Amino acid sequence: MSKKLMLSFTTILCVLLLSACGLSDENIAKVKEAQAALTKEKENAEDIYGKLTTDSFLDKLTELSTKYDEYKDLEVEKLRNKHVEDIVSGMGELTDSYKALGDEMNTELQAEEAAATENAKHVEILCYIQNKSGLELSSIIFRDNSQGTDTANMLPEGHSLYSGRTLEGVVLPVNTDSSDIAIVVTDNVGNETTYPLTIVDIASATENGISITLGSPEDGAEISNY
Repeated sequence: MSKKLMLSFTTILCVLLLSACGLSDENIAKVKEAQAALTKEKENAEDIYGKLTTDSFLDKLTELSTKYDEYKDLEVEKLRNKHVEDIVSGMGELTDSYKALGDEMNTELQAEEAAATENAKHVEILCYIQNKSGLELSSIIFRDNSQGTDTANMLPEGHSLYSGRTLEGVVLPVNTDSSDIAIVVTDNVGNETTYPLTIVDIASATENGISITLGSPEDGAEISNY
């Protein structure tokens, strides 16, 4: 056998031996890169899940975590080059599954955050209403013109609020975005009067409550602290 042929044979044999003994540097890099990408998407998905109030994604997340455990402790040095493509492909598919789940959970998170922001705008203000209008009132409602809503009559059925009397324990459902709110009263002969309200410090009113004094229709309403 010529020296040239011997050198070629030796080179091929060395390559085969290296292939049989472990991964090439290139394949080691592929596996570790795939592992890093998978771990990043897993951590991202779990971070989003931790911010959710629903647990509807738990089963899917647990299923993916079980599959992840098969890859996280891979002894790269003991792998074979012929298995690399399948392993990297499997991790890629799992990475995509984590990303898809993360996107789905992120959509839910945005919906939850939007709902929480909207709910935070709705506050309840405890108040008592003093009738100094000189009228006997058969109906008192809270009107939010900005939202287009009215409460039910805050007076007990069959009862009136005479002038000089006070209605206690009233809860006003206030939307902090609303700029046009009012108390609307109807007297015992059917006349309706609107008393526009301006609550300057809604946070304080929500915490401490307010007093609303209804004057004559010409005088309007006065708001003060308890």
